[in-house]
Amino acid sequence: MKQFPPALRNYLVVVWALGLLAWSASWFLDFDSRALSWPLAAVLLALVIVAQSLPHHVLRGIKFAPDTLPLFIAVLSLPLNAAVNIALVGTVIAQALRRRRGSEVAFNAAVTTLSVFGGGIICAGLMAAGATWGVPVAALISAAVFYLANSSLVAGAVTLQHRLSYGRIWRDVVGAEPLDHVLMFLVAGLVALPWAWKPIVAGLLAAGLAMRIVQARYTVRQVGA
Repeated sequence: MKQFPPALRNYLVVVWALGLLAWSASWFLDFDSRALSWPLAAVLLALVIVAQSLPHHVLRGIKFAPDTLPLFIAVLSLPLNAAVNIALVGTVIAQALRRRRGSEVAFNAAVTTLSVFGGGIICAGLMAAGATWGVPVAALISAAVFYLANSSLVAGAVTLQHRLSYGRIWRDVVGAEPLDHVLMFLVAGLVALPWAWKPIVAGLLAAGLAMRIVQARYTVRQVGA
């Protein structure tokens, strides 16, 4: 922590505290009546760990993992507390396996937790309202909140670390992973099709991760060359 500028240290502490607060709050919110599927939770946790263990795309010191899809599937398919715990536990395990610094592990876990909590509470709240349009609208708004929370928090840290323009960094973050973000919004839209959404989502998830693995390996080869 001492190597970071004072403003960045304060920012990290605030993000850590908010992440802990979101994780704690997820245990006490009782308006989400969706059932927990343990097999699905286990599969998504494993996918988050695997996705975060893949080689990262680096842009201006920003590190990404293709974990958007499994995390967003958790937001849409599982109770809020289960989705938040998958985000937190999966990130901590994956980052620890990669031997990241403690401050980096804590920040990434907090950002992931806050993103999933923000998207999850919107999704669960709108679905609980019971409106006929509630499911597709909840999914789309949830995708936007999830996306904006993650990109904004990461951009804030990079801005303070490198003393660059926040708007410029945020645009880089937004444009860095277009495939993941497009697929996430497609998944959200498919929630409106209950007869088809599960197999289609499974196919999108598999295709997205496969393409990211190929992309990561190609990037590594290019760097090595």
